[in-house]
Amino acid sequence: MKKILIYDHDRTFCLRLAEWVDKNKFEVRYFDDHKIARRMIVNGLFDIIVVYVSCHLCDGMRLVTDILELSPATPVLCALDKDDNALLISLIRKGAIDYIDKRFINRKDFCMLVSRIVADKESCEELYEYQGTLYKACISKARLFAPLTAPLTIYGESGVGKSVIARRIFNDSSRFNKAFVSVKCSLMDVASIPEQLVGTGSRKSPGLFERAFNGTLFFDEIGDMPLAAQAILSHAIEDGVYYPVGLSNPVRFNARIITSSSKDLSAMMKSGILLREFYDIIRQYSLYVPSLRECRDEIVSFAEFFVSQLTRNNPQISAKGFSESAKRHLTSHKWEGNIRELRCCINNAVFSCDSPLIKARHLHFEPPSRTCRENSQDRQEIIEAMKLAKNNKTVAASILGLTRPTLYSRLRKYGLSECKPV
Repeated sequence: MKKILIYDHDRTFCLRLAEWVDKNKFEVRYFDDHKIARRMIVNGLFDIIVVYVSCHLCDGMRLVTDILELSPATPVLCALDKDDNALLISLIRKGAIDYIDKRFINRKDFCMLVSRIVADKESCEELYEYQGTLYKACISKARLFAPLTAPLTIYGESGVGKSVIARRIFNDSSRFNKAFVSVKCSLMDVASIPEQLVGTGSRKSPGLFERAFNGTLFFDEIGDMPLAAQAILSHAIEDGVYYPVGLSNPVRFNARIITSSSKDLSAMMKSGILLREFYDIIRQYSLYVPSLRECRDEIVSFAEFFVSQLTRNNPQISAKGFSESAKRHLTSHKWEGNIRELRCCINNAVFSCDSPLIKARHLHFEPPSRTCRENSQDRQEIIEAMKLAKNNKTVAASILGLTRPTLYSRLRKYGLSECKPV
């Protein structure tokens, strides 16, 4: 049985969420005391944690930080009770998977969100065990990197599952019981790079290095890391120590570094986007993850795998498989977003299908990129940001580090208006 923890001072809201979920599938526990909730997180394994966060109360944000340190693999769903773009951006940067608005959430939306989060979590866990030919070879090679401590770069197109593989390498390593800290490099605040990495010398504001001590630091899309951060990380890896802001005494650096990239790092180094020293350090070991186009014979098997994940957690789902026409559509599509795009497509198809077989009309594909692969990746990042921001363009622009006019320009460029929220 799946376990959900809800943290909120509003007992009525906790009871409402608990009443909504399927009692045969989920065990719900709720608390309004930060210390008790924290102790439960340390002692128990939860599949989803719902945390009420308010700018007026620090305990919710503190608990989110605790969860991401104590149980980094657990999806955190934040509950807000008003529009607060700055708070939302902060939560997304910390690692919250999604959020709900307490004012408008209903039973149907909450149950579908919970089902999707659980299915995605299980898919990520089990995808690593997938037995397809090319992916099997990739996973077998990935296991060889688990015992190592040297930096590793996982490269491949956007959406192939690089972060999934990184987390599983961590789970297979001797550091599995320590922190796995994931950082999206494009969201790093250039103005506060030192504080983000090395901290301030105060336990109240630990940096990424301290949070990942004896664990693993995963930098997603390393090519987007600012030059100042590259220099600090290079020195920490090579010297084995770092200096928190405001302190003169060195602190030992002990974190396994795993990075990912969908871009040509060699070309980025030659163009000055990556420091040569940093480039040489992170490419000590590398692992290539194939695209779906290289595994075209396995696409239907992947799709059936995602359907089984969804139906396992939601018995009301009618869909069990695919018609022959749907299979042909699946195998002929370009899948520029790879596994991520396929999973989104299947999620939408399953919930729009009212029969045992998913047909071609239930499959809604992203239109193929009209320009180069760089534009395809840029487009996908904008789609993801818009989904996270619930189509709030101000929030999406902040997530992407763009101005609103720039975001509007790119939305027009890629033919986007609104993106279906995740």
